[in-house]
Amino acid sequence: RLLKFFSWEGAFYDRVCDVRKREIGELRQSMYSRVMNAAMAFSWPVLVTLTTFATHTMISPEPLTVSQAFTTVAMFNVARFALGSVPNTVRNMSEAVIACRRIQNLLLLPEIEDKDLPQPLVDPPTDKQGPPVSERLLVAKNASLQWQIVKAYNTPTATT
Repeated sequence: RLLKFFSWEGAFYDRVCDVRKREIGELRQSMYSRVMNAAMAFSWPVLVTLTTFATHTMISPEPLTVSQAFTTVAMFNVARFALGSVPNTVRNMSEAVIACRRIQNLLLLPEIEDKDLPQPLVDPPTDKQGPPVSERLLVAKNASLQWQIVKAYNTPTATT
């Protein structure tokens, strides 16, 4: 209603469209990151195991024995959950950083001055008591107020 009253629809429409375009771009980038994280979640254990065996064969002069290989694979299977949680941790951290930036941007917005608020067209008269009528939240003269009485149905009664 306020936008229509002040005829701000066009300006706000353009602003909303610009923000929406940026948001769609960021969502697209986020989806690409999520796909890469999901792919990495499945490939981490295999890559770590292959890298470990490749490093051992290149550095160590001794050949890789079967018992060493099976022990290493067993240890990596134990660590599979921890390695699988790395992509989720990366995603959660990036979402936390984005949320902190949004909150920071909101908190750093300039304060709205009273002079920037819409002013009444006519300054209303003041009463002899209290602040001007325009500064009061509610004015009620000769009012009769009461709560609406509602009859309760099937209310339990205490029996002894």
